[in-house]
Amino acid sequence: MDPQLRSGMWHHPGMAGTSRADSRLVQLCAHLETLNTRQLRVGIIDLVARGLVPDPSDLEHAFGVPPGSLGTDLPAGDGTPDPAVLLLSGIDNLLGRIESGEFERDEDQWPYRHDRDWWEDDDDDYYDDDPSWQVEFEALVRETDQFFAQGDLVTASIAYGRLLRQLADEDLWDYGISPWRVIEVDIERTKSRYLRAVYETTPATERSEMLLNAARALAGIDAGNPESASLTAIVKARRNKIRDLPEFLEGWIQALRSVEDPTFTSRRDDYLTEAAEMSGGVDSLGALARTDGARNPRFWLRWLQAMAETRSLDEVTAAASEASGHKLSGALQAEVHDLVGTVAARTDPEIALEHCKLAFRCGPSHSRLCLLVAAIQDTIQHSPELQTASPGRRQRRRSESPATTRDALSLKLAEQSDWIAGKRPEGLAGRDEALPLAALHVAAGRIDEAACLLDSERRSSWRFDDPRPLIIPLLLASCCPQWPPTETRCLLSKQVSTKVAALGDAPGAQLRLPGSQSTRVDAITAETTTAARRGATVLKQQITAVLAADAGGLDRSTLLTRMAAAMSSIDDEVDEVLSAKQREVYPRVAKLVVASAEVIAMSGSDDRARQRILDVRDRYPRHTAFKKAIEEATGSSPLFGSPGSSAAAKRRR
Repeated sequence: MDPQLRSGMWHHPGMAGTSRADSRLVQLCAHLETLNTRQLRVGIIDLVARGLVPDPSDLEHAFGVPPGSLGTDLPAGDGTPDPAVLLLSGIDNLLGRIESGEFERDEDQWPYRHDRDWWEDDDDDYYDDDPSWQVEFEALVRETDQFFAQGDLVTASIAYGRLLRQLADEDLWDYGISPWRVIEVDIERTKSRYLRAVYETTPATERSEMLLNAARALAGIDAGNPESASLTAIVKARRNKIRDLPEFLEGWIQALRSVEDPTFTSRRDDYLTEAAEMSGGVDSLGALARTDGARNPRFWLRWLQAMAETRSLDEVTAAASEASGHKLSGALQAEVHDLVGTVAARTDPEIALEHCKLAFRCGPSHSRLCLLVAAIQDTIQHSPELQTASPGRRQRRRSESPATTRDALSLKLAEQSDWIAGKRPEGLAGRDEALPLAALHVAAGRIDEAACLLDSERRSSWRFDDPRPLIIPLLLASCCPQWPPTETRCLLSKQVSTKVAALGDAPGAQLRLPGSQSTRVDAITAETTTAARRGATVLKQQITAVLAADAGGLDRSTLLTRMAAAMSSIDDEVDEVLSAKQREVYPRVAKLVVASAEVIAMSGSDDRARQRILDVRDRYPRHTAFKKAIEEATGSSPLFGSPGSSAAAKRRR
């Protein structure tokens, strides 16, 4: 920079007597030294365009240039318009038209269809905006990408910032001007590039504050993505190695801790985790958990993840004990046990089983039930008796009697079932817990315990977590004279097969957390998913074996109790569905009614079975759609024909 110009700035009368201003001016001068003439020109034009310099003539006078020289049409050295200036002018033009409402449709242009409610209309043309703005917006982003790729980070920072701030304006979202409508460019990558440009073009002493302000301005367009514009993504946004990262991280952590904005809390904690892991690895994450864990207990889990990558099982277990001493919620405590159980499964099946038990007790879920079953099977397969036997005998013991393994599995599951029943004597369960608890009780051979969940708090009919579609068919199946039934094409057999098969679809593990720098977490997730799938297969086989053992072996009192519970629940379901006029559910509840009649028919009471169907059908004479569903379900059963036909008589002959 020209020494005379620097001197003039240094002695600016507005700066006199302010040491902080002097310090900032020194930093600014040092930064300006690194910029070329073109970058300075673009920056000055940006100040004028944003109205930060009220009168451009003041700048022209200060720099001693002819009037009008600093206008937006300033030519480049060869007389052609500067591409950076053209880009910024194009952005200003588009944003001005958006602000003026050019892309909003008038009310009489809305493609509203009077035969449908607004929430049922999935036509993209329904939205009251003109989609042409997206084409221009995406073209400007791609043009800015070229400046970023060429290393013109000043222009890229200005252009990205203006475009993204427009998308973050929630007042425009109702008019369709939102990040979710931009589909031809990667908004997440654009945000990462913008923040990298801010990092590179800001003096080191102000970098933390400036980057934090830029990140907070974009918080509204995260769209719930935990990896959105992460620190890792910022670092990887350019191939060039990022400058001064260790020094930056120290100030970055301090700046993040000073933020108290509740709308930025989640993003701030993600950044804190990344910064701690980048700066000091496992030890820094442990320190973060101890200092900030009371505010955000998930820091403990993130520390344990890092421990699992490099430390021994004893160290991970000790860290889990320390974390558990800080009053973690049940859900978070379950995740801690999930993690330790997965690590322990590599070397110690007994410890893995204990943590799987604790995880299921803290937060019952289908995946945790599958992991529990897999852990029980591992302890059976690695029992001391088998480990000390000769290889030949060990192989024979493992394959000679599947029933022995099932019995051992039932005993272990029964312990868990007893514990759950003791904690919930009324059979009540939370909304997300009822289905896995029902599967646990059935796999343990405690179908009557599962039936208690039918009296739990009523849920919306046929929710994904409703246990009734699982429990009712299994109750009916346990009351059959034999299982599988002779007539394998009956409706009940199909329903049970469908529900049991669904238990074999184990959901993936949920250990992936934002801010992780290591691929080891992905390996832990893979291990957990593999174990859950293996456990799901065993769970499916176990439930099938329990049904086969119960069918035909129940005493009369238990048989009557189970049938009464199943039929009462089916009647309640029918009444609930018809009262709410849930026509899409009519076929399913109609098949349940016919399935209950099939059990009666299998016991040799054809007339009572037929009467069961007619009683339910005639109970709702005005519901013609339901009556039709009953008739279709009855006709599809190989044990019956349509009501009034002689199919049952033919079957007797």
